[in-house]
Amino acid sequence: MTRLRRRRLLACIQRMQGARVLVTGDYMLDKYVWGTVHRVSPEAPVPILVVDREEFRPGGAGNVAANVSAMGGTAMSLGLRGDDPEGATLREVLLARGIKADGLIVGEGRDTTVKCRIVAHSQQLVRMDRESTSAASTRDQERLLETARARMGEADALIMEDYNKGVLTPRVIETLIQWSHERGIPVAVDPKLENFHSYRHVTLLKPNQSEVERFLGIAIRDENQLVAAGTTLRRRMHADLLLITRGERGMTLFGPGRAIRHIPSKAREVYDVSGAGDTAVAVMALALACGAHPWEAAYMANAAAGICVSKIGTQPVSVAELEHDVQQDETLG
Repeated sequence: MTRLRRRRLLACIQRMQGARVLVTGDYMLDKYVWGTVHRVSPEAPVPILVVDREEFRPGGAGNVAANVSAMGGTAMSLGLRGDDPEGATLREVLLARGIKADGLIVGEGRDTTVKCRIVAHSQQLVRMDRESTSAASTRDQERLLETARARMGEADALIMEDYNKGVLTPRVIETLIQWSHERGIPVAVDPKLENFHSYRHVTLLKPNQSEVERFLGIAIRDENQLVAAGTTLRRRMHADLLLITRGERGMTLFGPGRAIRHIPSKAREVYDVSGAGDTAVAVMALALACGAHPWEAAYMANAAAGICVSKIGTQPVSVAELEHDVQQDETLG
């Protein structure tokens, strides 16, 4: 495939609607406190925020599921939450976005991970995190796998979103990969360094450049070094596809044989990079599940991530937004 075709991309976006994706990993609650600042506190040199409103959004694996749902797919959750008010709120915000939340299990002795962002005049002032990072108990791992086995028969794809909060243990990871192979469905992974070695033989591995450098113990300073690192990593992990996200430099896709594609980012006003990786893995997994060529899937993942960073906070990308972006791209055939 030498040139992307607009007609094929739009047809793929339409096929994504109705695809069923099991999204497992670290589910979080994103809390936003919006307000205005007019003066500095007399008690300390800090701004005084006058709160206008509070908002809750799904974060982590929840944001991946929200992107699947926003693209018209059916997102099925698989993860852990706390037996606390925040966990109940997380379940509610997932349901409100059309995400099947019955796979969000109350974990033993866990708090729901919450990221609270204080925002004034579209500028984040501070973030406060509360989280559980210990590995899921043996019993919780068994319950996750029992739930996964029941859901795998319905899924067209599996996404593993690892934020190193303890849900994706080596046992859970390796069992889910094995079951995906048995079912013949693609498995896409957004990894973290601690479990990197467990993510072998997957359809798509999507680390960022920093994670690749840390895993291989190298520094990537130019495109030649990037190509060498990606080739080594894909071979070592036995991944069908490797997509390295590179921030403002776009993404690079490593495919079968020596196939390598550099996908530049589009010039946009960037408001917030949080959630861009979640969006990319959601869209690429959906596209692969619907039969897209890897190059087509990577193009759409890059386009969706670009739309995402033009928004404030973690917000999913819709079908209409991605279709509009494809329609406006004059480089397409």
